[in-house]
This record gives sequence, C-alpha cells and structure tokens, in this order.
Amino acid sequence: MPFLSLPNELILQVSGDHPPPEVNALLRTNRRLSYLLSHTLIDSIFRSRSGKYGRRALYVLAQAEDIDAIRNLLDRGVLKLDGNACLLNDAVLTQSAKVVSVLVKCGVSTVTRDFDDRTPLALAAMKGDKDMVEVLLGNVGGDEVNSVDRADETPLHLAAKSGHGGAVELLLKNKKIHVNPRTFRYTTPLLMAAKNNHEVVLRLLLCHRRIDVNSSDLSGCTPLHAAADGGHANIAYALLEHPRTDPNPKDQDGETPMHSAVRFDRREVIKVLLADGRVDVNAQDNRNRTPLYMAADLSYPAVAKLLLSLILTNPNTADYEEKTPLHKAAERELGLIAQILCDDPRTNMKLKDRDGRTPLALASWMGHEDIAQVLVDCAKVRAEKAAILQASLPTATVTATPGRRVLEPFSAPVIRYPARR
Repeated sequence: MPFLSLPNELILQVSGDHPPPEVNALLRTNRRLSYLLSHTLIDSIFRSRSGKYGRRALYVLAQAEDIDAIRNLLDRGVLKLDGNACLLNDAVLTQSAKVVSVLVKCGVSTVTRDFDDRTPLALAAMKGDKDMVEVLLGNVGGDEVNSVDRADETPLHLAAKSGHGGAVELLLKNKKIHVNPRTFRYTTPLLMAAKNNHEVVLRLLLCHRRIDVNSSDLSGCTPLHAAADGGHANIAYALLEHPRTDPNPKDQDGETPMHSAVRFDRREVIKVLLADGRVDVNAQDNRNRTPLYMAADLSYPAVAKLLLSLILTNPNTADYEEKTPLHKAAERELGLIAQILCDDPRTNMKLKDRDGRTPLALASWMGHEDIAQVLVDCAKVRAEKAAILQASLPTATVTATPGRRVLEPFSAPVIRYPARR
C-alpha cells in the first residue's frame, strides 16, 4: 500500500520516529502532509535536541511572520537547545532585518553575547545593515549602545572601522552614545576612520559637537597622524577644516603629521599640510630633526623640493649632533639632495657640526669625493653670483677733506611727472 494511502494516524505514528530532516522531506511532499506533519516536525526537533533545526524553524517562521508559532517554540524552550543561547547574534549575521525584527518582537533577548563578547547590535553595526541597526537601537538600553567586546570596541568602533556610514549616522543620533570611546590601545572611532580612509564616516563624526578631533592612541598617533601615515590627503584636508584640529600634534617620538608624511613619502598629504598656514614646517622631533632633515636623510629629492618651496622653511636647522640637512647629505653621499640644498640661497654652507666640520669638511673627511666636488662647485657658483651682484650695484664716491671723510651718495634718477591739465 502506498504511504500516502495510509490513514493519518499511521502516518503520524511512522513519521514520529524519524529525525527532523526526514520529517521535513515528507512535509514538503504535498499539502496534506504539510498540514498533518507540522506539529510532528516540531516534536522531532525537541526530541532530537538539535539546536540547528530549532534555529532553522524559527527563521522560517519569522520570515513568514508567524508570531504565534514562534512564541509556541519559545515557550517550549527552543532557546535552551544546544547552540541557541545566542540566537539573535546568529540571526544578525545570517538572516535579514525582517527576521531579526520579528524575533525581537517575539521577545528574543537583544543582550546576548557571542564568543567575542559582541552583542547583536555590535554585530549589526559591523555588518553595516542600517535597517537591522535601527531595529536593534529601538529595543536596547543605553548600556547596550556602548557595550564593549573583548577588544574594548563598541558598536561605533566597529561601524567606523568597517566604513558603514549609515550605521554610524544612526548610532550618533542616539542620545546615550559615547562619541569618543577608547579601546585598550586608546583608539577612538575617529582614529579608526582616519586610518582606514573612510571619509564619509569621518565627516559624520566630525559633525558631532562632542567629538575629540585630537584624540591620540598609546603611541601618540592622532587622526591627522594616521591620515599622513596612510597618504590619505582627503582625510587630512577634512581634519584641517575642523576648527579644533591641532595641525602640529606630536607623537611619542615628537614627530608631527608633517614628519609622518615625509617619512612615508606622502607628497599629496605634504601639499595639503603646506597649504595650511598653521602647520609648522620647521617642527623638530625628539632628536631635533625637521621634516626637511628627514627628507634629506631618507633621500627624497621631490619631497625636499616641496618643502623648500615654502618661504618659511629653514634649511639650516640642526639635529642633536648639530648637523644640518646639508651635513646629512654630505655624510650619506646623497649628491642630488646636496645639489638641491645648495641651489637654495637660504642654505648656509659654512655651518659646523658638533665636531667642528662644515659639510665640505665632513665630505672630505669621509672620502666622499663626488659630494665634495658638488659642494666646491656650488661655492664657486655662489661666489660668482655674489661678484656679479656686487658689480651691478651703484657705488658711492669718497671725497677727502681736511679732518674728515665725506661719502657722496650716487645721484638718483630724476623722475619727471607730466603736468596736470
């Protein structure tokens, strides 16, 4: 006799001994079995103590918005099955915002934490699902909004790090949100957005009235440092637009964002920094090195030219050994850097280091003949230019008179203006 020809009582008795997958397969056969075996399927889930099948049943019912059936499962203890303690956390990662919303409406807890100690809201923020974040924000308290995981990261940290502007915007609208939370490394959401080049998120954070735009981590790195390190000119520009931004903060090594930009050869960031009149181009780190000194030491000719293009740049600032950028070029046999520095009339070629050596003397002492020749040729060119300039200047005549010397100034040209009409 075919199975479908059996009485309902026998079908229920036979199906009751099968595991959930087989009962589910029978249930999908036709409409009659669908109505007949629905309760049998649920019974088989609890009989097998399978959390996986319990979750799947809840998700299917939530998608169909069958509130009564979900509450029936919850009342029977489906959340106590293996692996279902963090049901909503799993739903946030694997299901839609609609499923999460229905489960929350049925009373599923929103404060459960996974193995990383993250709440459903934290996972939704990390995922960047704006609708899901909105659902959860409407059903959590102030503590959950600022909950921290094992890395001390809040939902705002996770959304900012991942670049989810929609989630960040919703979180910032919450009155209980902490805008400047710090991880165990003292990293703030703004610093994360700057490091990861998330301009939309960064601008959203900068618009908040309580934002600390100069917050630094344990190494003293500020958002502007992070933008300079990563070469994010757009981030640096956005930060410098903020009225409370310090353009010259120093990290634990005494380096400013300009130092950081020079160190990693971030020319676009250097241009943005040079365009801001508040940036100190001659700032010195803990070893008294300026950005120009660092460019010379690292042999970045293009960066050196950029820095020297600013009239405020001082090419003669010495480090802790009293060596100038020209000394460093002579010491490291960097001919192009030495030529660039010598071509700048502000460079003093006669300054001495701690050992009393000029750049030329240092190059000669170290046996760098090519650099020594560059410096000698540059000195000759400067001498020739000085002689030409001196010859072009008008001279004053000296007339000897008894008892005193009188200087007769040169005669100035007479300028004749046209008569008024």
